[in-house]
Amino acid sequence: MTIEFDAIDYAQQLEAAGAPRNQADVHAKALTGVVREVVSESDLLQTKNDLQRDLRHTEDRLTSRIDVAKTELSTKVETFRAEFNTKIELLDGKIDQSSTELDGKIDGFKVGLESKIDGLKADLNAKIDGFKVELDAKIDRLGATQDSIKNELGQHRWAFALFFSMLGSIFIKTFWP
Repeated sequence: MTIEFDAIDYAQQLEAAGAPRNQADVHAKALTGVVREVVSESDLLQTKNDLQRDLRHTEDRLTSRIDVAKTELSTKVETFRAEFNTKIELLDGKIDQSSTELDGKIDGFKVGLESKIDGLKADLNAKIDGFKVELDAKIDRLGATQDSIKNELGQHRWAFALFFSMLGSIFIKTFWP
C-alpha cells in the first residue's frame, strides 16, 4: 500500500509560511521522492507475511530434501553393511579354510615326524639288541675261557704239586744226605 502525498498542496503551504516559491517547489519534489521510498505499516506486514510464507516453504523443501537424503543415506548404509558382512563372511570362510589346511599340514608333518622317530627308535633298539647279543656272546666266551683256564689250572695244579714234591725230595737228598 502506498502513501498519498500531494506535492502541490505541500508547496503552497510552504509558500504561505513564507518560503520562496522556487524553494517550496524543490522541497515538494524532494519530499515526493522520499515519500515514494517510504514503506507503510501494511506494506511491512505484507512483506513479513510473504517472508514467513517463503520461509515455511523453504523449510518444507529443506525438510523434504533432508528426509530424501536421510533415506538415501540409510539405504547406502544398509547396502554397505550388507556388503561388508558378506565380505567378512567370505574372509571368515577363507580363514577357516586356511586353518583347516594348516591343521592338515601340521597333522601330516606330525605323523611324518612320529613315523621317522619310531623308525629311528626301532633301528636303535635293533642295534642295541645286536650289541647286547654280541656282548652276551663275548661274555659267554669269556666265561667258557675262564672255565677252561680253571680246568687247566686244576689239571696243572696236581702236576705242579707233584713236581714241587719231587723237587723238594731232590733238594733234600741233594742238600741233606
